This record gives sequence, structure tokens and C-alpha cells, in this order.
Amino acid sequence: MPTRRRRRSRPHRRKSRERRKSRARSAPYTAALALGFSYPPLAAAVPGLRPGGDAGRHWFFATDPTRYHWDTLFVKGKELWNGVRNSAAQRYLKQAHKGDHVVCYHGPPARSAYALAAVASEPYPDPRAPGEKLLAVDLKSVHLLPRAVPLKELKTNRALRRMKFLAKQRLAVTPLTAQEYKEILLLAGLPPVPPFR
Repeated sequence: MPTRRRRRSRPHRRKSRERRKSRARSAPYTAALALGFSYPPLAAAVPGLRPGGDAGRHWFFATDPTRYHWDTLFVKGKELWNGVRNSAAQRYLKQAHKGDHVVCYHGPPARSAYALAAVASEPYPDPRAPGEKLLAVDLKSVHLLPRAVPLKELKTNRALRRMKFLAKQRLAVTPLTAQEYKEILLLAGLPPVPPFR
């Protein structure tokens, strides 16, 4: 009875598949390099990893672009973030710490995630609201997102279905999980690598 000959995999096909996969993986990192992001992505497994090894918190800060546009922060580099009066948003702001990561969002009419920033101070009494028990923080600019992520995309993404902002869109400050932060970076066309380490 004749024996069947085993079909050997063709090495050139295997190499071409690996090349295609390599190109697909490298595309977002090429975009990140053009924006000055770090490479290799040392913290890809844990977005927001700090040099000491602790995972920083992630926040979603929303503003009305007709009153305050995030471009203002990028012109100044660092600015006071205040005017948060909602009690729930104030409780979240109280939990922010220096070095935490922030996704900057524009409310109506833009309704889109626009940039990345970092908390540059611990919360302190709002200097522009004397006599009121309101907190403020300093923010520093990090990067404009290569593409703004519209609210519609945030709502339809299954990985973001439990995102607190989507349930309470009037809050100026809401927390993000590390996975949600990573997903927003991917939607914006960036690898899940924190640009500030």
C-alpha cells in the first residue's frame, strides 16, 4: 500500500505571512514614533505604568469647547483646572494625584476625545472660589490625539460599555480603567503606550 507523502509547508509562504503580520503590528508604532512617543513599547501590557512600577490612575476630563478649548492648555503647557462644581465630579477630583493620566474631551458641539494630559499637582483649594469648598488641580499638556474620537464611537465600542462618563455625561471629571484608557488610545490611532514615563 503506497504511503502518503507529507506536505511540507513552504517556507516562503510562512515568511510572507510573518511579514504581513509584522507590518500590521508596526503601523501604529510608526505613527507613535512620528509623534515622539517612546519605542519599544515597554509598558504596553500595563498602560500608565510609572517608572517605579506603580500603575497610575486614569481620568476623563470633559469641557465645553466654547468656554475652554483644550488647545489653550497646549499653548500654555500647564494650567489650572478648576470650576468643577458638581459634588460627584469633586469627589473624583479629590482622588486625582500628580502624574495621573487624563483623556481630554470636548463636549457639544464637538463631542469627541481630543487630547492627552497629565495631572501636574495634588488637588488643592480652588483659588478662584474663595470661601467655597471646591478643589482644583494643575494640568500639563502631553499630546494632541492624531484623530479625535467621536462620542458615537465611544458609545458603540464594547470595551467601553461600562465607562462612567457614558452613563453621566454632565460630569466634568470621571475615572477610567486602564483597559478603557488603552482602548481610547487605540481608537485614536495610537499604541497602548503611555507617552509620559
